[in-house]
Amino acid sequence: MPLVCIPPLIALLCLAACGERAPETGAAAAPASITAEPIFRYVQVGPGRVVLGERVPVAVLKALGARAGDTIVLLPRPASDGAERITLYLSAAGVLRGAIFDYAHGADFDAIVRDYAARLGRPSRTEERRAGEEPADVATWVDARTALVLRRDPNRNAWTVRSELWDRASTGR
Repeated sequence: MPLVCIPPLIALLCLAACGERAPETGAAAAPASITAEPIFRYVQVGPGRVVLGERVPVAVLKALGARAGDTIVLLPRPASDGAERITLYLSAAGVLRGAIFDYAHGADFDAIVRDYAARLGRPSRTEERRAGEEPADVATWVDARTALVLRRDPNRNAWTVRSELWDRASTGR
């Protein structure tokens, strides 16, 4: 079975069940709002669960079509629960540094923010601006170990809503 990732709406159910919270990545230079509870630190994939800051087992990498030494692993399609594409980011030693979840056009950014805010509290909100483009909306949550960033970027053609889950110790976020 391919990746069974935890996209924002499903992640909230997992957060409630596991007593965990969601993270934020550093968007622009905006201050991050610190969550009161820990953010979830894992991604459920078909062959098992991978955890931020921990080495991904070689058997899991193999089942995902990756090799030992790969640092970017695009998970096989279809992804799950709205995420069209999921990419894992590993260190050279195979430690999970982060994951990015890209959602289909039309994903409801505001509803996803509301769902996360119900569990994690109010996010830090910013706009990212690039010359000649519409601004992107960014919502960020962070705790001592994990960062969660949710971004709506109307300028992208492959996705417009993306969530990012990062291990702060290994990424400096």
